[in-house]
Amino acid sequence: MNLIKRTLPWIAIGSGLVFTTGCELIASVDHDLIKQGTGGNAAGGSTSSSGSPSSSSSSSTGTGGTGGGCAGPTECPTPVQECDEATCDAMVCGSAHKTAHTMCTMGGGHVCDGSGVCVGCVDTTDCMGTDICSAAHACVPATCNDGVKDGDETDKDCGGSCGATCMNTAVCATFNDCLSGVCTNLVCVACAPDTDCQTGDYCNAGVCTKKDVDGTPCTVANSCTSGNCVDVTGGAPDKICCDMPCAGSCSSCLATETGAAQNGKCLFITAATDPKAACPSTGSDCNTGNCDGAGACGFKPTSAVCGNGPMCASDVLDPQDTCDAAHVCQPGVAAPCAMSFSCADGTSCNAACSAVGSAPNATSSGCATGFFCDTLPATPTCINTLKPATTPCVNNYECANGMCVTGACN
Repeated sequence: MNLIKRTLPWIAIGSGLVFTTGCELIASVDHDLIKQGTGGNAAGGSTSSSGSPSSSSSSSTGTGGTGGGCAGPTECPTPVQECDEATCDAMVCGSAHKTAHTMCTMGGGHVCDGSGVCVGCVDTTDCMGTDICSAAHACVPATCNDGVKDGDETDKDCGGSCGATCMNTAVCATFNDCLSGVCTNLVCVACAPDTDCQTGDYCNAGVCTKKDVDGTPCTVANSCTSGNCVDVTGGAPDKICCDMPCAGSCSSCLATETGAAQNGKCLFITAATDPKAACPSTGSDCNTGNCDGAGACGFKPTSAVCGNGPMCASDVLDPQDTCDAAHVCQPGVAAPCAMSFSCADGTSCNAACSAVGSAPNATSSGCATGFFCDTLPATPTCINTLKPATTPCVNNYECANGMCVTGACN
């Protein structure tokens, strides 16, 4: 296949190419002319299959994210396209197309077309002198709509200074004349592989289409300048062009998940959030259930509570399970309550013992089975040996014969 290469000076308008003649800007092909795809490098903004605006899109859904809690559009990421503006609807960030005729400069254009694309003109009122606004949204000589081949047109009302408006099978001089972006043997033809297109373009349904910048919606990797069309399922849109593959569990290309100014830059997900549901936690393990802000799932600190416990039964305490330095939940080691105390309740041991009631008929409390509370010391103590006769006592339960009389076991 003999492809005729660029021979004329061109600049970009919107997502297309522009031929310069004096002070006039001649745009390429209107997105509305290409029903089968996303438009070519001669396209002045086309409908992408993702249904969201990009450098080759005319959708009205925008590139907004799923971030919630916004109070106004100023708190939302700035859209990649100049002809889109941030929105905040029901506390959720999004974007919308600016109204037609809004001034813009992106890609060499002059006005927004109302579909998110910066073009040369929306209608003839945007043009100077006798020029008219072509279907390709470019100011062109009036002869480009007279129904005859004249001037430097390569076929009737297309090519030359009329821009890249020639349909397939029409005569062309260079790829700049063709809606498809490919001129072979002086005839406009559809592209097949990406190599049929110029640098920076890819073949989309037979039309050479300008690749999208990072942050714009995509469906295939070769449509992105970076070569990365990243799935951001759960966000809006579902896939966007991103500067990196961004496969990490706690990395994202969505600005609403990273705090970036715009979509399309792979950064770590904001700490204490888990928009990808990539950090599962049962609540009783050592995972926090959120990203740590450094690209990984977070963990609880050493000695943090996890697992089961504490539990106390039959005078034995099974302490609370805790996380170790390796983020593993380690079980507590069960042991009898300290100092022969008994369980205070289902989760802890008594910290002291006492005699309940009036001496000498009080009862022992707080000691394990087989022990009783000796209240004579300054700090009452649990002991398991009954006192013999004549030994100092306070209550009957302390004595071997069960009688404490005038301060001594009888």
